[in-house]
Amino acid sequence: MNVFSLINSKDIRQYLHKINYEFNSLETAWLIYQCHSLSYEEKRAMWQELIQTMPDCTLPQRSYETETKSLHESIRQYIEVFDQKIQIFLNDEPDHKNVYMYSYRYGSYEKECTEDYYAIFPSLELCLADFQEESEDGDEVLSFKIKKQSLDNPYHYIEVTYRIDGQILDIYENPDEHNPIPNFFEELYLEFPTPFEKGDILWIPNCKGVFDRYCDERFVLKHLCTWDSPDVDKTYRDNTDMNGIVYMAFPNYGIDYDHPYNYMDYEFYREPLKPEEDFLKVLSNYMKGKFDVEVLLRVFRKKYLEQVLAKDTTISWWDYSTQVIERE
Repeated sequence: MNVFSLINSKDIRQYLHKINYEFNSLETAWLIYQCHSLSYEEKRAMWQELIQTMPDCTLPQRSYETETKSLHESIRQYIEVFDQKIQIFLNDEPDHKNVYMYSYRYGSYEKECTEDYYAIFPSLELCLADFQEESEDGDEVLSFKIKKQSLDNPYHYIEVTYRIDGQILDIYENPDEHNPIPNFFEELYLEFPTPFEKGDILWIPNCKGVFDRYCDERFVLKHLCTWDSPDVDKTYRDNTDMNGIVYMAFPNYGIDYDHPYNYMDYEFYREPLKPEEDFLKVLSNYMKGKFDVEVLLRVFRKKYLEQVLAKDTTISWWDYSTQVIERE
């Protein structure tokens, strides 16, 4: 199994390969789970290979759990429940108790749009047929979803996300009336070495229009969770804590911070920045210690006023934070 190929970030992938990083069973299982390019069937096959070829281990124990869990057994349960939900979704008997709808993402990976649910069909077959006809005329389709809605219980539905080749990527049931899919993958907190340093300009590229979780804004890295001291208690951390503290530029020419998740998706940004993001280069150099704070403040004011004048805007000082108001 080529574990390096599972890493979404090309920069982290190359770095771990360069240092000959060795993955354990838990890390490999999670990397399979979070890989954007794999369908569920492809992940399923790799998990089964992992069970057969890599040693078992126990999952990190949560505070509310009374016993440890086996990784191999947890993966088997995950697959079993996921397979059950797929069968429930694909059960397309003409009982007139369910209807089907589709939505899809289209355009380019840099600029995409979403066609929301707008038509209702009495069967999965008819729904897919209409989607195929609709998607053949227009921009490239990046991914699509089919929603199976219960007529007996309007609040219950199952939604499946498909890759454009028709392979299932994910499934969601609301509410989870059947066996809930084990969420132990989301409860994991893992630390991998990365090539990133304070002040690096990074981004999370859109992963082929598949998932909502991406950040196509550029940002300057201030801190990464993996840089925390070994003495810091990480017992209660999970996937959502696998992030960094970053600075971003916003349309009002201000700078704010955020915590984009997941750091294993971070990549170096190598393309030219937008005009309103140009100050990120200055901030990056300051954070790397190339000049002092006085230079940072002078350049920030200069860049800020240049953008205000270029956009023909008025600065409002009445609020505690600087606001830029577009003129009519």
